[in-house]
Amino acid sequence: MTREFKKTRHFWRKNAGEYFGAVIILLVCLPAASALPPTTAVGQDYGHIGTPAKITVGYQPYYAEAWSAAVIRGAHLEKQYLPVGSSVNFYIASRGLVLVHALEAGEIQIAYLGDVPAVLAATSTDAAIVAVPATSENQCSVLLVRPGAPTHRAALVRWLNGKRMAVPRNSCSESFLDHLLRTYHIRPAAVYNQDPDTIATAFCAGLLDAAVVWQPAATRIQSTGLAHAALTGADLHWRDGAFLLIRNDLIRTRPDIVEDWLKAERAAENYLADPANGPVVVKMLTAQTMTYTAADLRQALASLSGKHGLHADFTCTPQARAVLQRARDFLVRRHRLDAHARPAVQGCFAAAILRQPVSAAAQ
Repeated sequence: MTREFKKTRHFWRKNAGEYFGAVIILLVCLPAASALPPTTAVGQDYGHIGTPAKITVGYQPYYAEAWSAAVIRGAHLEKQYLPVGSSVNFYIASRGLVLVHALEAGEIQIAYLGDVPAVLAATSTDAAIVAVPATSENQCSVLLVRPGAPTHRAALVRWLNGKRMAVPRNSCSESFLDHLLRTYHIRPAAVYNQDPDTIATAFCAGLLDAAVVWQPAATRIQSTGLAHAALTGADLHWRDGAFLLIRNDLIRTRPDIVEDWLKAERAAENYLADPANGPVVVKMLTAQTMTYTAADLRQALASLSGKHGLHADFTCTPQARAVLQRARDFLVRRHRLDAHARPAVQGCFAAAILRQPVSAAAQ
């Protein structure tokens, strides 16, 4: 065996997971190019107060903590609350960072984001956080491990040392993984930047030992038997959240649209919280996602309930602000955000909607 061959074999053994993930991401993303949101000029004319408006809303039906956006679309609540004749284009993204860039470019005006992407958007784009669809302790913080991993907490922590791990970069899941590693002083062999689909494929190929993902991806991966949940944020009293951001040019020129959208958001949150609506919500989600079965979505929807499930904060409560602060601290610690940067928050709109009778905001 030549020296060159040995060096090549060593390189691929060491880097296979990362390169494999990059190839899969490329294959997945190329066909999606045609699904990019329509380009909208920054500073566009949104019309006068009370007139129909044309906006684009970016959301992630693959992110359960922000499923209220999927309910708005599925139940056509935008038609109920926005001025008659308004046009809303819904843009689906599989990652929050895609929506951050779209907000910055003015391609979308409203975005539903996890806490880490929300902080990035509210500090680096001309947008502000206006509402909090939900916070939870079990939605963006699911640690999956391959079969055969220890089940006892102490043994699991020891086992994770020297293992290959993965998590989507700049996500609420990465913030939780950072907290987990620092809390238990775990030193993995590698932490790869991979999206949930690539993580599933890497588990299948035997290239991963553990990963942190959000719901419903966690449920789908577990349903295949490739991995199982070892713990969630609830085990470490860790809370994350979903945030609703709106571009400032829309806030300045059409505060009526902002208020109308928040009325639809509150109605969607109430609808999502009612267990009786579960079958209809699953149908909505099935129509808005790919590769997810109704059974996976039904099980993930069930995880929203209970003590550690969704809490519809709506306004920037102290609990929600603590989530934002932890996300900001994580980004600063990783040198991805200036230490003096603070996310822009405009909480007056949500507070005003919350003061209205429920019957006026949710039907």
